[in-house]
Amino acid sequence: MSNGKNREMKLPSFDELFSSQEERNDAKLKRIYEIPLEKIDPFPNHPYKVKNDEDMENLVESIKAHGVMTPATVRKKENGRYELISGHRSLRPQENYLVIR
Repeated sequence: MSNGKNREMKLPSFDELFSSQEERNDAKLKRIYEIPLEKIDPFPNHPYKVKNDEDMENLVESIKAHGVMTPATVRKKENGRYELISGHRSLRPQENYLVIR
């Protein structure tokens, strides 16, 4: 029965129901960082070999023309260093830089 007054009922959001406040706060954190190359270690069991071939030169030219579409991905190690997970072709050891956005 209605008494003529409109009551607004607020329902919890999906996030409020199925995530913790810590998870919601974490989702708001910055995800792209600039990390000095000297702190990044290669992934020891990376299955692919990076070659300095025509495909690599095409990648370099594409990055120069259009920028990086996907930044490199690293994970923090216990010793405070980082391990390169993806983006191995963006790492140019001979030029000592990692192409990241």
